[in-house]
Amino acid sequence: MTTFGKRVLADAPPPTPPPLAARYRLPDGTEQDCRVTDVDPDMALFLTPDPLPPGTPVVAYIEQLGRVDGLTRSADTVGVWVEFTHDGPRRARFIRHLRWLIQSSDGETTPARRHTRFEPLQPRTSLLLPGGQAQDCELLDISLSGAAIRAAVIPRVGTTLALGRMRGRVVRHFSGGFAIEFLQPLQANELHRLLR
Repeated sequence: MTTFGKRVLADAPPPTPPPLAARYRLPDGTEQDCRVTDVDPDMALFLTPDPLPPGTPVVAYIEQLGRVDGLTRSADTVGVWVEFTHDGPRRARFIRHLRWLIQSSDGETTPARRHTRFEPLQPRTSLLLPGGQAQDCELLDISLSGAAIRAAVIPRVGTTLALGRMRGRVVRHFSGGFAIEFLQPLQANELHRLLR
């Protein structure tokens, strides 16, 4: 388990976020709601009554953390351990979200987001810029209220544009991209459809 740079006593448990709501999908397409606990950068305990054999591929969406891919490992009396298989930028993003979540649950930071952000399954999409110009882009993450986008063109803050059928306004720039806020928040079922 990772302590994220915190000084802890040798016999103290590493910090982890509180149990989180999640939904996982199995290779046959079945989906199941569950809770996830004991999360660290490498694995987590999925609290589910379903017996899942070791080595089963799992795609899960964990509240506040987004999408994770993994393989089931050993069973526990209350669920199954899932070892995460993401790497590179996705792993780095997951660790940042996990660190923020642990710090916010410890009262060390103030939550800055209104809605949970998720990583889409199909990140390649396009923007429609003012004047009707189409621009290919990468959807980094999305929530009910907005999205983070990477594109060759960085519109000015305040620019109104369309991401697919969703209209939004650029609210800030960050290293490697920009964030938009939707003019009309998505409904939960619309967001779920985008993540399938």
